Amino acid sequence: RDDFNILKSSRLRITYSDVSKMFSVAVDSRNTGRWMKCVDVDMSDKGLPPKWPAKAHVGLMASTKELTNNHDVLDLKVYSRTDEAEVNDKGLDDDEDIDDFSILMHHLEHELFDVHSSLQKTLSHLMKEESLAEDRIGQLERKLGKQVLAKIDRQMSVLEERITHTLDNAIENKIGRIENEIGVNFDIGLINQLTTVSTSWRVPFFVLS
Repeated sequence: RDDFNILKSSRLRITYSDVSKMFSVAVDSRNTGRWMKCVDVDMSDKGLPPKWPAKAHVGLMASTKELTNNHDVLDLKVYSRTDEAEVNDKGLDDDEDIDDFSILMHHLEHELFDVHSSLQKTLSHLMKEESLAEDRIGQLERKLGKQVLAKIDRQMSVLEERITHTLDNAIENKIGRIENEIGVNFDIGLINQLTTVSTSWRVPFFVLS
């Protein structure tokens, strides 16, 4: 309830009858002794083992999902018999007067816990956002790394093509010059050889004449 304080609490009554096998929940929202039944559940068809109430435990849990709220348990009483619960059924309104200091202390405790819960929620949200930011940065770094590597690969391919083309041209030019030099030298040598041969076969004819 939104007007909660130590004098404006709500009460919850949970009962189970081993005779009727009925599980009931009732609420006294203003702590006035006016109970409103919320639900009755027949436990006989729930598949529970025999004598399960003797092994049952009582637990308290509260959840507000995304909202920040406080749930203070001011008192918890457990009875094995209904008549005992009815005899002791009284709210805080029936207790002795609570002094102003106790009310103030409890209110401050409530407010401080609310601040603590809000800070915890904010911190948790910031940590979540930080984790998401780190993941995003990691994704960007991996993407940038892939782009850089791809660009380097393209530049290396272009450089290799240029080097290969340059080397091919240089090798072809070198081979061409070598072939030309070999061809010229071969032609000169062949001419000299032919000249020597043509001169040598003419000598006997001069002698005979």
